[in-house]
Amino acid sequence: EMQEMPSTEQLEVDNDALSKQIYELKDERESLRTLLSMKANPIGNFDYLGDSKGMYLDYCAGQTTKENPKATTSIILIDESDKTPDAPQC
Repeated sequence: EMQEMPSTEQLEVDNDALSKQIYELKDERESLRTLLSMKANPIGNFDYLGDSKGMYLDYCAGQTTKENPKATTSIILIDESDKTPDAPQC
């Protein structure tokens, strides 16, 4: 028995849903790469990030808060003059 082919409209909806899933997986992959790089850098030296170091540390702090909203928020003071602060554990 021959199955009826889906309409073009249905195929477009399915395609949009799959595209969204792909982007979500890419974002998750990037997050996992970031996490892996943090685990590979246990001393928390993120100077190699250059100008994006602050944004990265803010992102990690946000992810930690997102994963555990009851966690207390701490302020990380960054003294760029002589040492790198401990990185948040995200």
